[in-house]
Amino acid sequence: MGRVGRPKGLRGEVFVDAFNPDSDIFSHVSHIGLSQHEDGNPSYVAVERAVFNGKRWLLALERCKSLEDAQKLTHALVFVRRQDLPVLSGSSYYHVDLIGLKVVDQKGHVWGNVSQVYTVGHQDVIEIQDQESEKLYTCAWVTDFVMEVDISLAVIRLNSQGIVDAL
Repeated sequence: MGRVGRPKGLRGEVFVDAFNPDSDIFSHVSHIGLSQHEDGNPSYVAVERAVFNGKRWLLALERCKSLEDAQKLTHALVFVRRQDLPVLSGSSYYHVDLIGLKVVDQKGHVWGNVSQVYTVGHQDVIEIQDQESEKLYTCAWVTDFVMEVDISLAVIRLNSQGIVDAL
């Protein structure tokens, strides 16, 4: 969900940079996981207060009450348990839900599977990997290109005009 930045003040509060700058997830969760390693098991702590300052989040966390406590968390990855995520409505999806889905175009051509979803500025982009050639493609996640998403069938149908070779 994000990464812990520098501490703020002496009371153990930390800044968190959300990977999705438009997300308000930290205002909805009671606990976050923290890990210094991407593949590590996060340890979960209660969020006592979460305030967005227009650019990043300021969090007060359980058991983080001093500058020294906060400094130990700098650069830690921030996780949220799946069951703690709010239910999304309509055509909104969590990035993790799109990973692995098969990508086909309007003519039925299979381009590969979604290997990654990331945000550039305020625009989501999916990365598609052809399973045979390992070639990478990208597509902006916009209504002009995203024709259909069927999570139950694990398929995304895109307009092929939006699919470009990844650099």
